[in-house]
Amino acid sequence: MIKYIITILAIILFINVSVGQNLQNFEGETTARVYKNIKTSFTQTGGDLMLKLLMKAMMKRFVGNNPDVNYNGSYDEKRITKDGKLRVEASYNNSVTIEIPVEDNQIKTIVYYPFIKKGYSYYRDLTIGESNRILEENMKGDVENAGTMTVMGRKCNVYKVKYSLKTDTLATESDINIHNEFAICSDSDLPPSDEVLPGVKGFPLKFTTNNVTQSVNKSSSSFTMDIMYSISTEIKSVNPRHVDDSEFEVPSDIKMAPTGKHIMKIVYENRDYMMKKGLWNQLAEDNDKIYDNLADDWDF
Repeated sequence: MIKYIITILAIILFINVSVGQNLQNFEGETTARVYKNIKTSFTQTGGDLMLKLLMKAMMKRFVGNNPDVNYNGSYDEKRITKDGKLRVEASYNNSVTIEIPVEDNQIKTIVYYPFIKKGYSYYRDLTIGESNRILEENMKGDVENAGTMTVMGRKCNVYKVKYSLKTDTLATESDINIHNEFAICSDSDLPPSDEVLPGVKGFPLKFTTNNVTQSVNKSSSSFTMDIMYSISTEIKSVNPRHVDDSEFEVPSDIKMAPTGKHIMKIVYENRDYMMKKGLWNQLAEDNDKIYDNLADDWDF
């Protein structure tokens, strides 16, 4: 059950990262303003009463109330890249996430929180790798050229693309529908990239992804789960610069948990600290604002 939840969330995050920015050859940093809105629903249809209560509690803890996953609101983000390594600093939870390629085609992910000086790490396992393979084979939506617009004083081509995916993993069938829109600039002084979309190269300066995932599990503890996920990003600065390898290291004053351990405990401890200090700015649950039109002047 939990393995499935992690897998489906990884699928969503993989979509956003892979089509949002492919900066494997760029050394430097970018800053952006990001707005995220996610809603989930879960119904346990199989198993006895005790199992249903257990699954409901697990969903609430790992997804529904998870402050890192289920955050709705706007925040600043900084990305630093070099040689396939990535460092992301997000203001909404004051987190630092580092991704480093390791042997056997795995990615080591490190997350730490400077406020509480704690962190955790994990490796992307074979299941998530399989999810990536499925997406790479199936994300072949039609790309529509929707004209031009100006972002950061630069002329961008606007593209719309829709994907419809089906996955079948861990006894769970999922229908995933994604609607993306990108303003992509090909100015020569911007970082080089591989294909952002099929047949399209350039640097995305403004983009939005809207995802609806409907899942049905057919095991003895069957359930249904719906996820609606929207993320909108506007690049604010691009700064090619020398990046020292130390920027992908964990500071010595951060206490790291054993790999794969105490993740939720640390996540909630950081959220509770920020709430106590008046630093947590979660939107109201009934806020359904979606920024899905690049032509709008986003006010987040």
